[in-house]
Amino acid sequence: MPKNEPRELELKYHLAGKKDYQRLLEDCSPAPGSVYARQENYYFDSPGYEIAKQGGMLRLRFDGELKLCFKLGGEKPGHPGYFDALEIEEHLEPEFLQKALEAPQELACLKAHPIKVLWRHFKPLVLVQIGDLTTHRRYRMIDDFLLELDEVAYPDGGVTHEVEIETPFPEKARQVLLSRFNKLGIDASPQRKSKLQGLLKRQGVDLLN
Repeated sequence: MPKNEPRELELKYHLAGKKDYQRLLEDCSPAPGSVYARQENYYFDSPGYEIAKQGGMLRLRFDGELKLCFKLGGEKPGHPGYFDALEIEEHLEPEFLQKALEAPQELACLKAHPIKVLWRHFKPLVLVQIGDLTTHRRYRMIDDFLLELDEVAYPDGGVTHEVEIETPFPEKARQVLLSRFNKLGIDASPQRKSKLQGLLKRQGVDLLN
């Protein structure tokens, strides 16, 4: 993978329940700027999940604006819950979302940069929609770290909670989080799967086969 490709470096922790999420939310300082975003996430892959099986993800996200994203990567060895992934994003016209949902193969024909990079890493594939979820994201601060506190709603009615910190310093961020978890009595553990992987598991999809 070329070294100059943009990376997303992110530490993720799963929070055991709504009470743990609420404790952390209420204890942390407000973040400057936006404090809340509702994100509709739509995922695309081949019928055989060939992108996901290699640790990749193709997503359209709508939060008032539409953004196309291709990621490729996963949890970094020796750093539980720390994800290192290639991340390519581009804004699209919001009207394209409905077009893609009705005819997912329209994505494959786009000249957008995420699609160009997708085809550098994968042979041409027939694309279908493989799932969707909604994230309620709230922004907070601990020291100099920006926290993304996510409440994730799945189509089956299930809800999970997690906290994410984008940082090149995972162990420093981990210590800050663990200190706050201990102070507040929060039940948390490193998040070992991406949101997409969690969604597919709920759908009964086995990425190992």
